[in-house]
Amino acid sequence: MEKNKGITLISLVITIIVLIILAGVTISMLSGDNGILRRATDASKKTDLAGKNENSTLGSYEDVIAEATGTVPLVTYENVSELTEPVAQKTKYKDENGNIAVIPRGFKISNVAKEGDTNPGEQTIKTGLVVIAPDGSEFVWVPVENPSTMYGTDASGNKLGKLYENGDIESPLYWSESNGVMSLIGENNEREPDYVPSTASGDASTTANRGLNLLSEIIGIEGTVGTDNELMLNSWKNQLQNEFNEMIQSVKVNHGFYVGRYEISLRENENEKIIQSKKQEESSLASDNDTRTWYGLYQKQKEYSLRNDLTAVVGSSMIWGSQYDQMMIWMKNNGINVEITTPPTIEYPDGTSINKERITGKDEGDKLNNVYDLLGNSIEWTLEAANTTYRVLRRRSI
Repeated sequence: MEKNKGITLISLVITIIVLIILAGVTISMLSGDNGILRRATDASKKTDLAGKNENSTLGSYEDVIAEATGTVPLVTYENVSELTEPVAQKTKYKDENGNIAVIPRGFKISNVAKEGDTNPGEQTIKTGLVVIAPDGSEFVWVPVENPSTMYGTDASGNKLGKLYENGDIESPLYWSESNGVMSLIGENNEREPDYVPSTASGDASTTANRGLNLLSEIIGIEGTVGTDNELMLNSWKNQLQNEFNEMIQSVKVNHGFYVGRYEISLRENENEKIIQSKKQEESSLASDNDTRTWYGLYQKQKEYSLRNDLTAVVGSSMIWGSQYDQMMIWMKNNGINVEITTPPTIEYPDGTSINKERITGKDEGDKLNNVYDLLGNSIEWTLEAANTTYRVLRRRSI
């Protein structure tokens, strides 16, 4: 009798199981968090960003040359309409009071002009010059008359931030100065640039979604949590020191800085959340999955320039405490009560001063020098360090 050739049912089942396993492994390799497709997508994004960064760097040479030779263009208030379209290079703007601000390449001034003393508009520096970035985000220029009030130098030659209370430069917090050398008062007081050393609640914490594990993941600090904590923290402190030095140098050159006009929000872009400063958006929380606590907010804000092709034009970061204080000093000098704890023209249903809807720029009464959300929608995260789980939270009433 002739026998039919074939495979047994057991062999077929085993073959199918093996194929399923191989398929599962292949899918995992292709589509997992560290899969080939994900890595290819990330590599593509990085290449694109690197290309943008290179183009931005090349495009900024004209700005650098103009700054070095003292030939940065100057536009006066009478011709401000020239600046309501994106400028081709870094430009200085002199308003009707003779004050000067710097307009970065690619930015433009708001076209909301002055309409009397009660409505100074958005083109006057003293009351809040508003500029619009290429992505539509809005920023307000904070002039700094004396950059030395922002920082001091310690015995090792490192620059450290000077912090104040309620905009009062006569009442310094946590530092003293003698013969030009600055000393901090108390290791656990607010300070910058620095890290929070606590392994229980600070930057070295290894609890879920906190501390060095996040710093390693989103900021790229290398090391093994639990083994290389001190090494990793010192690496990050050096990074913070460099960022602080760059910020101070920029303020010294430009005599001011820009602050986001609204609390930050995130917009969807190719399955990724991109940071912005726009009106009538839902403000981002530190607890959002897309920001993942203070560290995620810090990283998102650092990415702003890179994501918007502005790396060689402007730097971007979470606001430093010394910058926040300069903003308070500027507002106080303009007659604003920076110690107020209730919005003067807003009544919330529950009688509080908190904008629980978290909508940026929701209320006109919560606007000071054209900066929104400093009170009614406020908890301001800064780069200061302190002995606290949340590092530092700032409010209008400091």
